[in-house]
Amino acid sequence: MNKEKLKKIIDVLLQNYEKMGSKSKFITQKKEIELLQGLMQKLDDVNTQENDDKWKSNINKTDLDEIAEIAEYRECAYQRAIFNLKEAHYNDNKIKWIDYEVPVIINNNARRKCIDLIGNYDNEGKQVICELKYTSNDKSHSNTPYYSIVELLLYAYFVDKNKEKLKKYDIHHKNCEIAWEKFTGSNTSLIVMANKDYWKYWLKRLKREDLENFVKKIRNDLEVSLDLLECPNPNKPFNDNKISVVRYKPEMGIEKIELTNALDK
Repeated sequence: MNKEKLKKIIDVLLQNYEKMGSKSKFITQKKEIELLQGLMQKLDDVNTQENDDKWKSNINKTDLDEIAEIAEYRECAYQRAIFNLKEAHYNDNKIKWIDYEVPVIINNNARRKCIDLIGNYDNEGKQVICELKYTSNDKSHSNTPYYSIVELLLYAYFVDKNKEKLKKYDIHHKNCEIAWEKFTGSNTSLIVMANKDYWKYWLKRLKREDLENFVKKIRNDLEVSLDLLECPNPNKPFNDNKISVVRYKPEMGIEKIELTNALDK
């Protein structure tokens, strides 16, 4: 992925951000502008990670079973619930989930940037990098699709530039195997995946045509595979389990996840 082209896309988005709303301005607009500016700066971080000491990570010593139970009921719970089903179906194809919460910026910061879900398409053999968003109701919302797309592109850029070190230092959870060398531009599918309520919230506040054109521009300019997919809501809110801070294993409450194109509504 070309860094200068990616920077240009972020810059154009920043310049036109105020025009992206329809019925109302983004509640998170000012915050997201600052976040996007921060992402722009992080593009240069890839050049500051030459010191191999920064790539030492304990992630490969942690088994996913050890962190399957959490005391959280928002996006992290949704992530775990999706991963616990092992796969998702889209367009007669199947995505097999391999790992989650995998760091792409290697440093000592506990809140470092991580890929939400990693998998591959069963039929095509393409690798999957997924940025996940979740909205529990109409009053609580996550970042806009625009920010989510740019965040995903940043992760894909870091993987592309660092895949040799990601492989060398086994950046994945214990008993998970990620073929980092296969994460090339033509062999990687980028997905922004969010629940039904998330898309319902944002597509009432955004111009669908603007978002569709933004996706098309990214596909053409960066030559990447990018999809915005809708995932079902859990059959009951995760906060039903919020009796206390007791850890639990989140569940979708369905047997199979069927994904759809979020813009085909």
